Order: sequence, then structure tokens, then C-alpha cells
Amino acid sequence: MRLFQRLVCGVWQPSSIEILKPCVMTKASTVAVILFLLDFTGYVDIDETLLYLAIVAFFLAVHFLTFFGVDPFAPFENLFCSVFMGGIMDAVNRARKQSSQPVETSSKGRTTTNGRKSKEE
Repeated sequence: MRLFQRLVCGVWQPSSIEILKPCVMTKASTVAVILFLLDFTGYVDIDETLLYLAIVAFFLAVHFLTFFGVDPFAPFENLFCSVFMGGIMDAVNRARKQSSQPVETSSKGRTTTNGRKSKEE
């Protein structure tokens, strides 16, 4: 609905599409939909009243955390991105490049790994 409103008002930008950069409540709604689908298909056997109560409590907690500027999904997003989108491989490549650099010796005999002189000189 927000996209349609922006198209009508003339303030549409391609970077403002909700799917590309979802807000916290959209992420919470996605989690709620996944829980409802798991209950509907029978993978999770929870009483419907308890499920509704848990989802309402989840929405209230997310809303309360966003009031203070905290994104409760940030740790999960960081873990997902580092595992599935190459973050671990980038860190391994950086560590490999750093370890393959020659170790140089400063004039006082202190070793540096990046070629800079130590601060004590």
C-alpha cells in the first residue's frame, strides 16, 4: 500500500521499496506469518489461543524495543549474512592476506606486521 501511495503522490524512489529494505514491523509480521503457517501445516502443534497470545506479546515486545531504537532482528540478520552471503569467506580472505604479508623489523628490533614503525620510536 505504501508503494502505491508513493506512486500516486509522486515521491516514488526505487530504493524505497519495502521488500528491499523492510522495516522492523514488516520483519515481525513475516515471523508471525511463518509461525501461523507452521501451525496450519501441522509442523508445530500449539493451541491457537496460546499462539495468538504469543504473537501479540511478540509484536508488543518488538514495538517496545523499536521505541528505544533497537532492532531485535539485527543479530539474526548479521548471522545469516555472515554465514550465507559470504561474510565468513571475506573474513578468512582478509586473515589470509594479512598473514601472508612479510613481517618487517623496525630499527629497534620490534616486529610489525603492517610495515609501520612502532609508536615507541
